[in-house]
Amino acid sequence: MKIFLFVLILSFYSFLENSVFALESKKLLEWIDASQKTPYPLLATFEVPWLRKKTTGQIVLFQLPKDLEVKYQNEILGDGFIKAVAVKASVENILEGKIQSLRPITDLEVEQIHDSAFSLQPDPRLTLDQDQKGYVLHGKLGVYFEEDSIDQEFYLDAIKKDIESYWQGKMGDVSFRTEVSVEKHSKTCRISMNFSQANQRILMLPDHIHIHVSENYQVSSVHYDAQLGSTGYWGAISPQKNSQGLYAHEFGHLIGFKDDYIYLVFYDLNGNLLSNQIYRVKILSEPFRQDYGNLVVAPYFCWTTHASENLMANHKTGKVLPEHLHAIVKAY
Repeated sequence: MKIFLFVLILSFYSFLENSVFALESKKLLEWIDASQKTPYPLLATFEVPWLRKKTTGQIVLFQLPKDLEVKYQNEILGDGFIKAVAVKASVENILEGKIQSLRPITDLEVEQIHDSAFSLQPDPRLTLDQDQKGYVLHGKLGVYFEEDSIDQEFYLDAIKKDIESYWQGKMGDVSFRTEVSVEKHSKTCRISMNFSQANQRILMLPDHIHIHVSENYQVSSVHYDAQLGSTGYWGAISPQKNSQGLYAHEFGHLIGFKDDYIYLVFYDLNGNLLSNQIYRVKILSEPFRQDYGNLVVAPYFCWTTHASENLMANHKTGKVLPEHLHAIVKAY
C-alpha cells in the first residue's frame, strides 16, 4: 500500500507544484490514506445510490463555502475540503447569464449527447451560398450592449474575427468560409430575455440574429424560441484577453450545433446537493484529471472526454472539424 501511495504522489507532483491550491505531499498522503479506510475511497467511481440507475459519480475533494463549514465540520479533511460526489448533469435553465439549475443525467444520456455532436437544426437567418472558392456561410448579427462601459468597437471586431477565423476549413478539395456582418443595435429595439415581450421588437430586424453582450453574464449562452429563433447572451471578456474561440463556440449554437460537454453537480456522501454557486473542486485521480481538467474556479464544472478537439466541447482548445462543415452543407 505504501509503495502504491508513493507512486501516486509522484504522478501528482507536477500538478500540485503548479497549482495555486498546492498541498504538501505529506498532507495529500494523509488524505488518501484516510480515505482508503472509509466506505467511499477518494479515487472511486461508483453507481450513485440516490439518483437514477446507471448514473455514476466520482469522488472528489470539494472546498466548502463558509455557510456549510459548520454543517460538515466533522468531515473536513484539510483546508476546508470534504469528500464529495461529482455527478454528470445537463443545464435545465440559464437566466441572465447565470446557470439556475442542472439536472443529473444517466450514462446513456451522456452517450446520446456525444453521439449527436454533429447533428443540427438550421437557422433560416443564416444562408449558405457557393462561389468559385467554395461554400460561404452568411449571417447578420445585431449586437446590443447592456452597459455603456463596454468597449463596443472592440467587441464588434472581436466577435467578427473570432467567428470567421474558426468557421472555415476544407472538405476534401472544397473550401468553406464564413462571412458575418456584426452591427451595433440600439437598446430601444433590444430583445427582452422574457421572450413573450419581444414579439413585436424582433419584427424590426427580422433577418438579424440578436446578440446581447454584458459584463454581468457569467455564462455565455444561446436561447432558442420557436417564434423568435435563437438569441445570444454573451459575456464581455476583458479587452486584454483573447476570446479563444468563445464567440465562435456560441456562433456554433446559432448555426444549430449543441454543446458536446457535460456539467457536473456536487453532492455530499449522503446525497444532499452541496452547492450551485462558485466554489472549488479538486481532482486527485490522474486518469480522472485527464478527462475532467485540473482545478475549477467557475460556476459548476464542465466535463469532456474524446470530444476535447471539438470546438463545441472546448472553446479554448477545440476547433471546427470537417464533420461540422459537412453537417452545415447538408442542413443548409
